[in-house]
Amino acid sequence: MSLRLAALRSFGIVALVFAAVLPQLSGVASAVGTPTFYMNFHAGQCGLYTSANGEHPLAVSCSDPEHNMEVYAVTHGGWGPSPAASTVTADAHRICLSKFQKLFGGTLRSNFGYLYFYPDPGAQTQEYGDRLICSLTRWPNAHAAMGAGTHFRVAAR
Repeated sequence: MSLRLAALRSFGIVALVFAAVLPQLSGVASAVGTPTFYMNFHAGQCGLYTSANGEHPLAVSCSDPEHNMEVYAVTHGGWGPSPAASTVTADAHRICLSKFQKLFGGTLRSNFGYLYFYPDPGAQTQEYGDRLICSLTRWPNAHAAMGAGTHFRVAAR
């Protein structure tokens, strides 16, 4: 599975990108949630990662205070069937930040970041193409609970 965490710091446009695997992320399980394949999340959905749910984070209500991701854009990366990791990183950074700014009228505050997802090479790429999912999260601790409600407007400055 391809998951990346990135954030903008208040010092300007300095992006930090960390490769991560969902099973390595930990969190507190929500009482109510639907396991959802990570490439099937939609804009407006909230999710909860735990160490136990792997490629199937829980889709939860955004009112669930334990949620740790808020999907704000599902788009295409435009990189073709076999992108280099550096291409995906650069394109996802540009696309996710541009989508956030266009949708919410500002850049990310320093205590927010974004996760981006794209399909693994092979069967996932055959099925999902160059799908790119951009999700708001806390920074620097991407698996920290975000609290009840959505934070898109709060995250913009």
